[in-house]
Amino acid sequence: MLNAPIIYAIDSLDEAGHVPHKATEVNGLLRALDSLNELARKDGLLCFPVGLVFTVREEYWERWNAHFEGRNTTMLRQRISTFGHTELEDAIERYTKVYDYRLLRPPSPASRRVLSVPVNLLVYSEAHKFEGAIDCRTAFDNDVLALYFGRKQEDVLKRYVVGFNAASLMRVSSRVAMMMAESDTDRMSWSAVATEIESSVPHLTAESDEIVRILVSEQILARDGSDEQLLRFRHARFVEYLVAHHIATSLRSGELPAQMADQMAHVHRASLLSPYRVFDMLKHICASQYPDKLAAVTEFFSGSSAYMGLTLSRLRSDAARGIPPQGGDLELVSQSTTALDPQITWDAFFVLAAKPSEQAADVVLEAFKRAWTACEGRVDRWKLLQKVADLGLLSETGPIDAVIESSDDPREWEVLLGSILGSGDGRVFRKRWRKTGGLVLPIGDDWVQVGRLLEAALGGAAWIPGSTPGDR
Repeated sequence: MLNAPIIYAIDSLDEAGHVPHKATEVNGLLRALDSLNELARKDGLLCFPVGLVFTVREEYWERWNAHFEGRNTTMLRQRISTFGHTELEDAIERYTKVYDYRLLRPPSPASRRVLSVPVNLLVYSEAHKFEGAIDCRTAFDNDVLALYFGRKQEDVLKRYVVGFNAASLMRVSSRVAMMMAESDTDRMSWSAVATEIESSVPHLTAESDEIVRILVSEQILARDGSDEQLLRFRHARFVEYLVAHHIATSLRSGELPAQMADQMAHVHRASLLSPYRVFDMLKHICASQYPDKLAAVTEFFSGSSAYMGLTLSRLRSDAARGIPPQGGDLELVSQSTTALDPQITWDAFFVLAAKPSEQAADVVLEAFKRAWTACEGRVDRWKLLQKVADLGLLSETGPIDAVIESSDDPREWEVLLGSILGSGDGRVFRKRWRKTGGLVLPIGDDWVQVGRLLEAALGGAAWIPGSTPGDR
């Protein structure tokens, strides 16, 4: 027997959500692991030397989370695997040789982040095949896919199918991608693709089989390894980009909100798509190709709980690492503070209040006001006050009035009063308090400390953090 631990990897749970009995299989593996560990403990071992590794896109984790609750798990979060520094240098050298192009200068840090994703480097190299010397400054996120399909639109002109041009290529490709999303499948039969071509470009019905061959030859579609009559897109990113392209081109002025809601419903239901990436690509496509639609699309996204939830989660994670949001993201976040979803307004406040965002005090306080109102009844609403206090803004009238006028939570009062006493400046609070004519606080053990803090704040006496007011 092998005298070493065993790692058993189960990849892409996010792609298995629609597969029958997949959850049963996962639970069976976990029960088998329990049985092995029980055998190991009978022999005096801590556990059986085997580990299970599951991979899943973060946005699909909630669907599987319940299966792992209560288990000894280690969570490693990474949006996508990437080349390391030396690996990227080696990969770029190999790809430039194979695809016969060279970089005029070393990639910038931003370009390196993009090209360190293997599929981005592959697509980027295919787009620049035989081009010789190029400038790597164009390698930015969604531009890589736009560049690739731009190249394919040029190449299709070399094909001898009368009437099949660049616009037809994108119309057909994006419609097939949307059909896959609506059917929640990552492959279609050759005949189904041909039928979709006949529907998308009726004047080319007689050439539908030849157009399918062109899509395969141009390496947009590929034959499935298990069945040559089944076709799939070469990369999952192709599907996401083309779905975004289909949505962008199909939007009509005056009907955008209803259309967007319908199209996005398909995106959310499709297990093969990352909703966040589709949303992000749609913004990019509208900004570069359909600027007249961008404002309406941005407004729709700012009110989308699904999209903003993913965006704000990413921005909060970036802020924790000191990474500032981009201008477009900040505009979305600012608009989303008007959302009705309490969680969206909560996360939007913390993004705007984060140090890397560098927002003015009035912007932060307005976001606080909206989050405070939307999150009424939330047990940890006091954290909003704590964040405002950390920024030195708790002595402003907005937060003070919010607590005085609407808070019946002793923890919120403690945070407010403790911060005011800690700052040594309670003038604004005393002025606002006098305007109320003197509130009567609730009675109970939870409010004893609040009463002492209030007495100290109204008296204007010095207070030492950690001490009990009155014990001086």
